[in-house]
Amino acid sequence: MENKSEKYLRQIRTSLFLIAVVGGLCIMKLSASITMPLGVAIFLFFIITPVLNFLDHKHCPKWLSNLLVLVLLILVLFLFVQFLVFTVNQLVRQLPSYRVRVEQIDVMITDFAAERFGLDLDRSLFSMIEIDWYGLVMSMVSSLSAGIMDIGSTILVIFLFVFFMLLERTSFRPKIQAAFPEDGGRKVRVVIGRINKQIGKYLGCKAFISIITGVLIFLLTSAVGLDFSILWGFLGFILNFIPNIGSILITVVIIVMSILQFLPDLTPIIIIAVGCIAIEMVMGNVLDPKLSGNSLNLSPLIILVSLSLWGYVWGIVGMFLAVPLMSVVQIICSNIDSLKPVAILISGGRGVKEKEAQAAKKRQDETPNTPDIVLPEPKKRRRPDVDDDSKKES
Repeated sequence: MENKSEKYLRQIRTSLFLIAVVGGLCIMKLSASITMPLGVAIFLFFIITPVLNFLDHKHCPKWLSNLLVLVLLILVLFLFVQFLVFTVNQLVRQLPSYRVRVEQIDVMITDFAAERFGLDLDRSLFSMIEIDWYGLVMSMVSSLSAGIMDIGSTILVIFLFVFFMLLERTSFRPKIQAAFPEDGGRKVRVVIGRINKQIGKYLGCKAFISIITGVLIFLLTSAVGLDFSILWGFLGFILNFIPNIGSILITVVIIVMSILQFLPDLTPIIIIAVGCIAIEMVMGNVLDPKLSGNSLNLSPLIILVSLSLWGYVWGIVGMFLAVPLMSVVQIICSNIDSLKPVAILISGGRGVKEKEAQAAKKRQDETPNTPDIVLPEPKKRRRPDVDDDSKKES
């Protein structure tokens, strides 16, 4: 009877947990204007925490270290907004010339198809598709320029969140100790410390690799002469934070833009295509695993699902934060006994494989080494008739 009641209680807890997760995601989706800037501010705080710890180690006053970090953050956000304004203005000025290039490429493709396949075309191929490409691109650019004001207001909210987090930095640990006395406070501090360490290491390695990726893409595109080389380097830096999808997206966009600019000259197109693929392959498959060492230990399938889920909840910002958010969920679940199965399921299996190897080694060590059993040689049996005859002869 007790086992049955315990089973029902476990099912009730699981159901309540799933309801809480779905409800929390719905609240984040509906209140994205508040929860999304808060999430970005928390991860910015993780990034600047090592700088604050370094200044504290150098015995810098708290108010001075907070002021320096805030000034640095304001400078970075200001440069980001200025770069967006500059890029949008450049796109608006260059769009008419690219419209002419698209029309020329349309004529070249139509002539090639007519000569190659013997087609009698009275219209170009692009004109057969009833889509106003130029109007569509212009509307996207105009909506982007109009959305810069929304981006500025969101950045202001993020800055305010970070500012008040810095004010709470010194009083956060005593409040945790008072709120969770005895062993609870220590456990909460351990969880927060693990989150801070793993997320800080991941974001630091990812930022370093993204900077190298952006610089290499900028040097490649500027050496070949591709337009907007600064924009491609910046997008290479930003999109590298989105696992797998970001590198594919920036490579495809750069190759398409090189086709629009250089066709029919194939040499610069091939150089850009080979260079971008080589950069992403080396950065993603060689340097990234060597530096990060799979520090987050997340399943690739869970990362893909997380990208889709947080992209739906918070848009493009959610895709940037998807991997750190799943790491936070894994750390929290691993420190709660009833949620440890969830932490194991979303992990990359590194700990499980290590435990299996240790268990196999332990079983091998516990197995006694039995010596080889040597069977005695069988004795030769005496044949009575032969022996009797030999005795008589003697």
